[in-house]
Amino acid sequence: MVDVARPHTTPDEVPHTLTEQAPRTLGTLDQAALWGNLGVSLLGFTGAIFVLQPFGEGTPYVSLTAALVAVVVGTAVGAAAVAAVAAIGARTGAPTMVLLRGVFGARASTVPTVLNVVQMVGWGTFEIVTIATALTQVVPGVPRWAWVLTCGAATIALAVRPLGSVRLLRRWVSIAVVIALLWLAGNLIGQSGGLSGGSGGWSGFGVGVDVTLAVGISWVPMAADYARHSRTVRSAVVGAFAGTTVMGVACYAIGLVALVSVADGPDQVFASFLAVPLGVLAFLVVTVRELDQSFANVYATTVSTQALRPRWDRRVVSVVVGVLVTVLALAVRIDNYESFLYAIGSVFLGLLAVLLVDYLVAGRRWDLSETSATRWVLLLPWAAGIAAYYLIPPGPLVSRSLVSFLVAAAATGLVHGLAWSVRRTV
Repeated sequence: MVDVARPHTTPDEVPHTLTEQAPRTLGTLDQAALWGNLGVSLLGFTGAIFVLQPFGEGTPYVSLTAALVAVVVGTAVGAAAVAAVAAIGARTGAPTMVLLRGVFGARASTVPTVLNVVQMVGWGTFEIVTIATALTQVVPGVPRWAWVLTCGAATIALAVRPLGSVRLLRRWVSIAVVIALLWLAGNLIGQSGGLSGGSGGWSGFGVGVDVTLAVGISWVPMAADYARHSRTVRSAVVGAFAGTTVMGVACYAIGLVALVSVADGPDQVFASFLAVPLGVLAFLVVTVRELDQSFANVYATTVSTQALRPRWDRRVVSVVVGVLVTVLALAVRIDNYESFLYAIGSVFLGLLAVLLVDYLVAGRRWDLSETSATRWVLLLPWAAGIAAYYLIPPGPLVSRSLVSFLVAAAATGLVHGLAWSVRRTV
């Protein structure tokens, strides 16, 4: 396990280094508020088009019923993945990238850890760009670069006090977000005169599941970063699953309602929100809340960096990462969101399968120290999962994500089976 020293910081906040014991202060409502707010995303509202029109621009829509079922299935499975890793984090008290030392060893775990740093920097940049773009629609007189700088500064402030930020979400933000979502949904449905299942079919259902599942999987690498602060394993699991599922489904459903009722394409989704009575206020609440996404990604990058350099001060790392994503947000545009989601899913689905299977078989014997022995062989099942994802073409009802997970899980089981057979014959 991880060697830790007595904490030198207040017990209600994360210690400065990864060598100190993490406090256990988060309850079920804290975890549910965190993951519920993370489940709501401005990218999710507009990203609903990838579920409704899974084969791209100019192709037919699936039915609203098929789209909603795809959202529920993909979001729930993604939430279950987050909850599973959260359970391990709560039991061990270690963040996700440190858990990978037990799977691959300290040296080999640097491979997924570096990939996760790249992923989280990318997501943090995307979120700041998205928030700034949305705010320019609410207050068009302020230039985009000014909103980017403002969001970057707020993100850094939240990331420097992560547990305090989670408590802020529980006490104040979550209620406002729920009210805003209910208001937007009710008005959009009212404007459309009610909804029907739609005339489209189910072709592309599997692609829709993959899209929503990929969003959930993108949160898996940070699941244990917060679960390690849970008072109980149950708090971590229930909070992560319920929060992610309920609010994630709500977010995508509102995006779908807007697209089939009043919005003329994904570019008009935000405009349709602003057009409802008090829509500006509701949209402003949801937009400002989006800062929890950028903060969570910056903090996850910080913890992943500490997995490589445990004695680095997280406050300094968070500031550096926050400045980096802000600078990137000033320079980039969001053009390939769907491709980015697929890339994330292909890498981390297989990794999740290896982590879960190995924990079930060998978790009690995991060595999470900085000198844990290398287990290069377990990189092979991970690679097999990635390969399966890209070898399976998108199909009407087939989920490449599920196939990738099952291949990686089976390959991990095979590796353990062969190792057990070798030990028996020696």
